[in-house]
Amino acid sequence: MKPKIQTTITYGIIAIAIALAISQGTVTAHGQAPDRSLGGVWLVTITPRNCATGAPTTAAFEALFTFHNDGTMLVSLRNSSLTLDRTAAHGLWGREHGWNQYSFKFIHIR
Repeated sequence: MKPKIQTTITYGIIAIAIALAISQGTVTAHGQAPDRSLGGVWLVTITPRNCATGAPTTAAFEALFTFHNDGTMLVSLRNSSLTLDRTAAHGLWGREHGWNQYSFKFIHIR
C-alpha cells in the first residue's frame, strides 16, 4: 500500500511542477514588450522643398498622420497659408526590412 501512495504523491508533485512551469511561461509572454509599430498618431511639420536644389518652395505647415494597425492611414493637413489645394489624404503603410523602416503611399482628393 505504501508504494501506491508514494507513486501518487510523486505524480502529484510532477503535475504541480508542470502546471507552475506553464503558468510562468504564460506570465512571461504577457509581460513582453509590444511589437514595434508605426501605429498611432503623429504630429509632423512638413517643409515642401525643391528636389533639385533643396530650397523650401513654400512655408512649413503641420500635418497629423494617423497610422492604423491594419495598414491603413489618414493624413490631415493644417495649412494656414492655403497654398496647397488639398484635403485629407487616405493611404496604406507597411513595414519594410528591419524594425524601423516603413513605407507609405497616400492620395489627396482635390
